[in-house]
Order: sequence, then C-alpha cells, then structure tokens
Amino acid sequence: MSKIVKFIFRKDWLKPILILVSVHSFAIGSGLIFMPGKLMPFWGLTVPAENFFQIQGGILHYILAIAYFMAATGYNRYQGLLILAIITKFLATLFLFSFYLFVERAWIILVSGIIDYLMGLTILWGFLHFHWNMNDIDIDFPVSGIVAD
Repeated sequence: MSKIVKFIFRKDWLKPILILVSVHSFAIGSGLIFMPGKLMPFWGLTVPAENFFQIQGGILHYILAIAYFMAATGYNRYQGLLILAIITKFLATLFLFSFYLFVERAWIILVSGIIDYLMGLTILWGFLHFHWNMNDIDIDFPVSGIVAD
C-alpha cells in the first residue's frame, strides 16, 4: 500500500486538510480586504465602485477560517462546524459557477469554483470517513438488494 493511501486512511487525516482550508479562507479574506482595486483586472475582475461588499466578503472569510480551524481542533465537539464547512463549500461552488456563467466570465471565478468544489468533496469525504470510523481500506459494503444475487 502506498504512503499516500496509508495517509488517506489514517483516522486523523482530516485535521491538516481543515487547517489548509482555514488558511486558504484567511488568505482569500485578506486579499478581499487589502487588495488594491487597481489589481482587480489582473484577476479578470472589474473594479468595484464601492469596496464595502468586498471588505464584508473578506470578514466573512475570516469568520469561516475560524470555524474551519475550530473544526480541525476537535471533530467530536465541532461536528456541526464540519457540516457548516461542507454546506459552505458547496453553496460557494454553486454561487461561483452561476456567477461565472451568467454574470462575469473572469477566470479567477471559475478557478475558485473548482477549488471550492474540491475542498467541499474532500471535507465531505473526511466527515463521512470520521463519522463512520472507517479505519481500514478493506471494508465490506452491503450490496444485497442493489446487485442481483
């Protein structure tokens, strides 16, 4: 079994993933708050007339970064935050893809949607992995009623 597969099926693999998601959200929040408007075209975005909503989005990312970090520190205490992370990432994916398709075709919006989708899938898989306490790759899944015997 490869080292990657062994890492994925360790019980505590979700913690570093959530910490990375937390750092990502903090970086996005900082970018939204502190990025000068003149850099917006580099990302394929239009310069906003007013930066209130940009800063508000940055603060929201800070709040989510704290929630993801809290979830990383204790799955048992913060299972609700894991569910919040999953819902947040999939709603962000839906929003970003919709915005890209119907409002503004900026490459950064599409890339952000793909990244949020992958983070959401990873957290969902980790939540299910933790919830079901799957510690080994050799798991027998019941298939009676699904596959003809």
